[in-house]
Amino acid sequence: MKFIVLPLALIASQASAQATCAHRDAVVTAMTERLGQQRIFTATASNGTLIEIYADIDGKWAVFGTTPDMVSCLLDGGDFHEVTPIIPGQDG
Repeated sequence: MKFIVLPLALIASQASAQATCAHRDAVVTAMTERLGQQRIFTATASNGTLIEIYADIDGKWAVFGTTPDMVSCLLDGGDFHEVTPIIPGQDG
């Protein structure tokens, strides 16, 4: 199952053991302009890696990790997502 097609013919597959990486600018362009996904989550890991989740209205999503030198790699993706709001004082 293919998740995204990035410039330079980079193709990600669930079965692929190889990382799919590109400069962050190319990833953002591919996700937003070519695939119509929006960034719905951003966080910075303790090692400085930027974690971003992109999703579309049809439920497709992809998670990228971007190193401080702006190399973004596809970490995972899928065909269904659900946004759960954070409610203060509620566990789980």
